[in-house]
Formats: sequence, structure tokens, C-alpha cells
Amino acid sequence: MWRVLVVFAAVLVAADIAAAVVPVPRVEIARSDVRPEIDGRLQDPVWELAAPLGALVQVEPSEGAPPTERTDIRLVTDGTTLFVGVRCYDAEPSEIVAQVLARDALLWQDDVIQILLSPFHDRRSGYLFQVNPNGARRDSLVEDQNQSVNWDGIWEARARIDSEGWTAELAIPFETLNFDPEVEAWGLNIQRRIRRKAEVLRWTSAQQARRFLHLLDAGELGGMTDLHQGKGLDVVPGASLRFDENPLDSGSDRFRLDPTLDIFYKPNPRVTAVLTVNTDFGETEADAFRINLGQFPLFFPERRDFFQQDAGIFDFGGLTGAANGRPFHSRRIGLDSNGESLDLIAGAKLTGRSGPLSIGLLNVQVGDYQLPGRDHIRSKNLGVGRVTLDVFDESRVGLIVTNGDPESDANNTLIGVDSVLRTSRLFGDQQLQQRLWIQHSNSTGTKDRQLAWGTAVEYPNDAINWAAEYRELQENFNPALGRVSRPGGTRQYRGHLRLRHRPNQASSIRFLETRMSANAFTNRDDRLDTRDVDILVAAERRIGDRVELRYSHRFSRVDAGGFDISSGVTIPRGGYNYGGATLILSASSARRIAGRLVFSGGTFYTGTRYDVIPELSLRPNKHWLLSLALRNTVVRLPQGNFAARTASLRLLWQLNPDVSWSTLVQWSNSSDRIGIQSRVRWIIVPGREFFLVFSQDLLDIDRKVRRGQTIAIAKVGWTFRY
Repeated sequence: MWRVLVVFAAVLVAADIAAAVVPVPRVEIARSDVRPEIDGRLQDPVWELAAPLGALVQVEPSEGAPPTERTDIRLVTDGTTLFVGVRCYDAEPSEIVAQVLARDALLWQDDVIQILLSPFHDRRSGYLFQVNPNGARRDSLVEDQNQSVNWDGIWEARARIDSEGWTAELAIPFETLNFDPEVEAWGLNIQRRIRRKAEVLRWTSAQQARRFLHLLDAGELGGMTDLHQGKGLDVVPGASLRFDENPLDSGSDRFRLDPTLDIFYKPNPRVTAVLTVNTDFGETEADAFRINLGQFPLFFPERRDFFQQDAGIFDFGGLTGAANGRPFHSRRIGLDSNGESLDLIAGAKLTGRSGPLSIGLLNVQVGDYQLPGRDHIRSKNLGVGRVTLDVFDESRVGLIVTNGDPESDANNTLIGVDSVLRTSRLFGDQQLQQRLWIQHSNSTGTKDRQLAWGTAVEYPNDAINWAAEYRELQENFNPALGRVSRPGGTRQYRGHLRLRHRPNQASSIRFLETRMSANAFTNRDDRLDTRDVDILVAAERRIGDRVELRYSHRFSRVDAGGFDISSGVTIPRGGYNYGGATLILSASSARRIAGRLVFSGGTFYTGTRYDVIPELSLRPNKHWLLSLALRNTVVRLPQGNFAARTASLRLLWQLNPDVSWSTLVQWSNSSDRIGIQSRVRWIIVPGREFFLVFSQDLLDIDRKVRRGQTIAIAKVGWTFRY
């Protein structure tokens, strides 16, 4: 195996070195002492100072073709703010798709303009800013083609639809960005989507084989000198007033007023330090109700803003999401196993770049807490450090260190090293990458078998996409701040092959694809524990409608003692082969009435299982969204029959891009619980926000509905910039 890895590494390095430098377009930014008014009208004379960016080129549906609609983009600065003016011409303004209004909503279902900035021009990292014709805005951090969408920068945008199409104006303060004052040219790319035509246009790197987030062939924005960032200090005092009552717990608090403080400081334009004191996450959206019908724990993503910002810097070895063996998952800090918040006294974070080095340091002090069914845990310090070094054009090596165990007073440390060797110029425009990582944990009272390692080779391209991966975790490997979903020593073998065909431009089909994947877990003696094999065929229309047919085959080994799959139903020890088929029908989210319908059926352990999952969303206008999702799973086994059901109802009202009210109601029959969360967000001005959150649990106890925990929170945060 190691010889194969060395050969792949040699191929990647050779392709990276031998690749010709691709010429990229360049535009010079215009200078003005006069600031345009950000109203979305493009009427200020300052816009005439800037030359248009240049024509965009089709990526989809016909790669390299001229656009069907013209786009005029101009960039201006006064030395403290980057101003972007956009005119999106459209011959049919009444057909422009503009349904979303709320801040941070998914804008890809609308017409949208996206601006990708790379202030370090390192072809790896940057910022993404998106605006739709309603002026709804969304932003994210970009790192190695991945984005952290919960980053909320302070910037403005306004847009409007008129007789010629739609216009947008953006104002991005340099105080919001990290940049190198010695870099005269920033990386830049622009992308526009005309939703009803499924037409995607770009300024540069207009290839279907390239993701827009891929900065390798980004153009240049020149003249970025003499930029002012102020003192680089943001002070955000705030307060939350909390009412908490639980009739089932006589010791629960009632009213509590908590002051909070966040401080953001840039000791230099490349680095950001963050301090948070007495942090409250009461405004965070509730986790979705889910039912676990497997042996292993479910995965829930991070939703808290403090941990989401710059989260990509801490990614290691490609082990993101629910990956077994992930060294760091921030939900391990400040949340118990039920997702309930613990007392977070203070936290500090330092992130940034220095030349080829990227640095991420996180340190949090957690107060005393009681874990469900566990011993009392004393206040403790939890920390993680991450350093990466850029090598060649696209490759990287790195180190991660974690310290602390949130579920024990014992000591735990972890150290890991990883590398990614990547080229995006194989055969001209194809990507190939190899990942390699190794970790070692050190837990009190444990001396050996604490290693984990893995490697992956990936060919992640449009027409052909394949990957092969291997991971091994020894029996005592324990990343206390990370995630091991299958403890006790495992080997994992995983691979997939996806073939995608794009018909000609005249077709209403965007693409046809076939995917085959396999994933197997064994113990370290290669005894098979689980195996999943999936075969999928799918077709997607240009507007976004999709049909998908999947066949799955599973093997699952249940060890001694079995496991409880439902109340009173136990799967006994043994090895089980089962499988079934799934049909998924999806209506595009660009439609006023959209949805998804899933039918699934087949064998399940020694019985049968059937799933019906309807999802429906209604958008009568841009101000309202109603969505309903149901899940009905019926299982019939010799040990007993049961049904697992969940339901959710979401109502969203958006007055404008700065004021929204969202209510989520969820129900699960396995927990006999109804959860209600209603959340108002008012962005008074960018950086100054008010939240009002109400949460209510209703429980079925002895066939009577009882009121559970009630939480009401009013929270305000006010940014002062220096």
C-alpha cells in the first residue's frame, strides 16, 4: 500500500510542478474620496470612475459560450471600504426568481450574484459574498474549496428589480477582512446565476470541472494598496435576559440577566484574536428531531456562531462531518450528550495566516456541570491548536493538538499530523488529491493501542468522480474533543465511483448520473462488522427537479447482548443481510410550491422496513415560507412491530433582509415530545442585532400532555468599531 501512495504522491507533485501557469484576467480598482450611497440604484457618479469588469462566460449549460444576458460589474474603494456595483441585465424582469429575503438563507435557489475575494491571493483562502435581487445576503469563509457558512461579517448590500433586470450595491469594510497590506493584487472571481435558465456565468475559471470556490485560477483585483483597517478592534458588549421554568424540575431557575462580552482584535491585518466572556448561545437554532434505528450514535452538526467562525482552519485529514476518528468536533465543548448547553465561562480564539503558515488556536473554560447519569465534572480548560504549512501550489501539511476531556476529570491529549497533496491541472483541468494522516491520543491510565491513521486518494471531477479510502483506529484511541462513533478498534474501507453525463444545451436535462459506493467496517482482525453497498441512478432537470432510484444492500453484525432498536424490541446477537430500494422525487426549490417525496422498502434485519417521507414547502410571496416534513417508518420484526415517526412544521416570515421571524414545531413519537422554538432576529444595522427566542417542550406522560421546559430569551449585541 505504501508503494502505491508514494507513486500517487509523485504523480501529484510532478503534475503540480509541470503545469503551465494559466493567464488570468486583471482589473484595476478605481479610487474615490466620495462614498456611494448603498441603496441598490447605481445612480451615484462614483460608479462612472470604474471600468466594467468585463464579460462573464457560461459555465452551465454550455461551457465557454457567451452569456444570454449581459452583466456589468464595477469596483471602487475609498481606502476603507470596497464598493461593488452590479447591473444584471435581463430581457424578462418579471421572470427573475427572487424568493428569499432573510439574512444567511440559502440563495442558490434564486437569481444571485456571488463575489469571491482572496485578500492574500494565495489561491487557497478567501471570503464569499452573495446577494439576490431582494437584497438578501449571505457570506462565508473559504478554505481549500470548502466554506464555513456561519461566519457573519459586517457589510451592507441593497438590491432592486427594475425594467432592465436587477441591480445590487455592496459595501465591504476592510475592517471586516484579514489581508496582507504588502499584497498589491487580490484574488477575485464573480459568478452570476440566472435561475430560470439554469445558467451559470463566471468572470474567470469558467469550467464545469472547477468549483466556483476553487481559487487556483482566480482573476486579479489590482491597486489594493494604502488600505486602512483602523485599529482592528471590535468590542461587542451584550446582554441576555432569560426566563427558564420546568414544572418537572423544582430546582430550575426562573429569571436571569447575563451580561456578555465579545472582543475581536487584529494585532496585524493577517491575524484575528477573539475573546468571549460569559457567552450565551440561546439564539442558536434547535437541533432537528431524529430517530436512531441503528447501533451507533447519530451525528449532529455545530450551530453555535463562536465555534463556527473560522472552523475550516481546524479541519484535519479530510475528517469532517460524521467521520469516525475525527480529532476535533466543537460540539464536545459546552454541550452535553443531549445537546443541552453547559456553562461556558470564557473562550479565546486566534486565527490567521503568516506567509505559508495558517494558525488556529482555541481555548475555552467550562464551568462545573453534571452529565446525565454521570459523575459531577469540575470546571476545566479545553483547548485545540492547529497549524498548517502550504507547499507547492495546492498542497499542505499540518499539525493538530487537543487537550482536555469534557466527560471526565482525567487528562487527555491528542496529537496528529496530516498532509494533502493536490493538483488541479492533471490532464489540463482535472483534480487529483491524496490525503494522509496519523493521530495518537494519550489518556490517563492507558498506555498502548492509542494510534489511528488513514489515507485517501480522490479524483473529484465532474464527468468522472471516484475515491478510495482506508482508516484504522486502535482499541484505545480516544480523541476526547473529537468523535469515535465505533469504539473498540476498527478498520474502514470505503470507495465510490460516480459517472455524470451532461446532454447538449437544447435538452431540458441538466445531467444524468450513476453512482456506485461501498463502505465496510471490520475489527482489526478484519472480521466484517458492517457493510453498505449502494447503486444509484439519477436525472436532474435544468430548473432543479430531480428523480433518483437507489438500491442498497447491508450487512450488520450485532454482538453479544444485542441492542434495543425500539422500546421493548431488541435485535439479538448475529449477522444480518438485508436491503431494499428507494425512490426519491424532488421538485425544484425555485418553484413557489416545492417538495420532496421518498419511498423506501425492503428487508430489515430479520423482518421488513418501509419508509414514506413527504416534504412540502410553499412560498406565496417573498415574505412567507411554510414547510412541512413528515417521516413514517414502519418496521415488522419477529421480536415485535413498531412505527417510528417524526414531523416538523416551519413558518418563516421575512419583513425585509434585516427582520425575520421563524417558528419551528417538531414532534417525535419515540420521545413522546413536541418541541417548539420561535425566533425573531432584527439586524438593527450590520453588527448590531436583537434576538427574541421562545422555546417550549410538551411531553406525553401517562397519556397526558404535560408542559415541559419553557425558555424565553431576549438578547442584544452591539458592535463598536475602533
